[in-house]
This record gives sequence, C-alpha cells and structure tokens, in this order.
Amino acid sequence: MAWGSKGIALQELDRPDEALACYEEVLKINPRDATACFNIAVVHDDEGRRDEAIRWYRAALERKPDHRGAKANLAELLGDSDAETE
Repeated sequence: MAWGSKGIALQELDRPDEALACYEEVLKINPRDATACFNIAVVHDDEGRRDEAIRWYRAALERKPDHRGAKANLAELLGDSDAETE
C-alpha cells in the first residue's frame, strides 16, 4: 500500500508526525491493518510516548494476534513475556 511505504520512508527520514499521518491514512482505507497499527506504535515508541506505543501495539495484536513484532515490543515495554494477553 502506497501510504504505508511512504510512512516507512518518512520514519527513516526522522519525520514522525508525517509518518503517523500516512499510517492513519492506511487505517482509514483498511481499519483492520495490523501493520499500520504496529508502525504507529513504533513511531510512538521511538518518540518516547510509552502509553501510546502500548495502546497501538495492543491494537496491532487485536487485528493480528500472532504479530511477532508487536508481541515482542509490547513485552519489552511492559517487562513481561506474556504481555500480549493483558
């Protein structure tokens, strides 16, 4: 999806607000997109917004319960290997 690719490029250019806007466009098109939720979480995580990162990692897991990246990152943030069940 073009918006997702643009978001990734903007993240790499250290333009988090613009990246978030792209991922939000993905969710407008497909509200069930786990990757967009994961990418939003990563942006928030990178920016030190822990609570938002946790919320979005959980959103990714709601959409795709076996999302390894979301599971791992959420567990790291929560300090709990079973974080995806909380």
